[in-house]
Amino acid sequence: ILALADGHLAGARPRFIIVGHDGRVVGDEEELPGVVRRELGAIRAGHATGAPGPARWVRVPMTLESVMIGSLVGLHGLADDPEPGDLSVLRILANEAAVALHTSEQYQAGLSQHRRAQRLYDEVGARERDLEQRTRELRQAEERLVVGHQRELVDHERHRIARELHDSVTQFVLSAGMSVEVARGETEDLGPAGERIAELLGTAKQLTQDAVEQLRRAI
Repeated sequence: ILALADGHLAGARPRFIIVGHDGRVVGDEEELPGVVRRELGAIRAGHATGAPGPARWVRVPMTLESVMIGSLVGLHGLADDPEPGDLSVLRILANEAAVALHTSEQYQAGLSQHRRAQRLYDEVGARERDLEQRTRELRQAEERLVVGHQRELVDHERHRIARELHDSVTQFVLSAGMSVEVARGETEDLGPAGERIAELLGTAKQLTQDAVEQLRRAI
């Protein structure tokens, strides 16, 4: 069993590796015998000693900067426990495993930071595109407002001109037509000499009427 204690190298993967006596790697805890499962639980709990029971385990701690972060444990079939000097190779392997798992954690952390940075970059890109779209829409809205304002000014000017034509020019033309009509009535007292004048005044009256009609159509 090569396993990490809970609370150490949280980002390292895998958390444990178990190899059976036949060389098969077991990844599912449900497949483990009870004695092995208990020993794995002791390692995870950070116990310095193995789980109680008749099984004969050889155990060396995995340390990182003098801190125990897990253990390398083997179930042996020897008559006696190995001597302390015989465990030196296992200690070297355990410490190399600790360094490898620490490197794994750093790699996973860097990978996570990279994914987060990529996600943030994508979000910034999306917001930038959204801002560009909103800016275009704002400019279009401003252009529409300018056009609308120009149309409003034109309409206002049209109405002003129409009022001016109606209130001043048309009234002057109508007044001129009335004056012509009054003058025509006075030519009747002139006898034959006034007929030519009446004819000219009739033409002037017709012209004023035509002018009034054209002004009304323009208005």
